[in-house]
Amino acid sequence: MRTLFGWFLGLLFVIALFCSFPLWVVPYRTASGEHTGYVTAVEQKGVFFKTWTAYVKTSPTSSQEDVYCVIDHAVIPQLQQAAQSNQHVDLYFVDWLKRGVQNCKGESGIIIKVVPIN
Repeated sequence: MRTLFGWFLGLLFVIALFCSFPLWVVPYRTASGEHTGYVTAVEQKGVFFKTWTAYVKTSPTSSQEDVYCVIDHAVIPQLQQAAQSNQHVDLYFVDWLKRGVQNCKGESGIIIKVVPIN
């Protein structure tokens, strides 16, 4: 009876592991949005996994600064240009259920598109 119960628990564990596998492998989008403001800085950091971070304020005089992750290398020069010229921009971002250590740490979202406002 004891071995039958052990087999049953083992089978339940394998089924639970198999069913949760997509949550750990497939990046599931949990949020998307838009932030209008000014890019104050863009930096690359990390020891093993170099990640890019962008700092954004709603207005240049605001004390609140939001932090975003950047994984698309085509967006990085646009963000750097916006930071240097103090240009007003629209940032489009997404958030995933699982990002991975190589992508982002604790940032509030991942910037996917930058549109300058004239």
